[in-house]
Amino acid sequence: MTTFFITISNGLLKNGHRKRMGEAVWEFLWIMDKVTKIDSKGIGWVWGGKPVNLKELADDLGVDRMTISRNLARLKLCGYINIRRTPYGLCIF
Repeated sequence: MTTFFITISNGLLKNGHRKRMGEAVWEFLWIMDKVTKIDSKGIGWVWGGKPVNLKELADDLGVDRMTISRNLARLKLCGYINIRRTPYGLCIF
């Protein structure tokens, strides 16, 4: 597996993000690493809009799907991500 570096703003360390995100910060970082498309509105799309299967994400992070689902819901509720459900998984942007 090839390792790439991603840049995360230190703003993530400010303004209560830690309290709002909690342990969901790991899913957020995974999402940031998987953005491969930024549309004309400046919105980043995980895998260019290809649906993500929760099992893939859970396997990558080494946690169960319920944890992933709960943490994605938290990120969505707090306005960090949007999710579109599809028959093949979740489009995350």
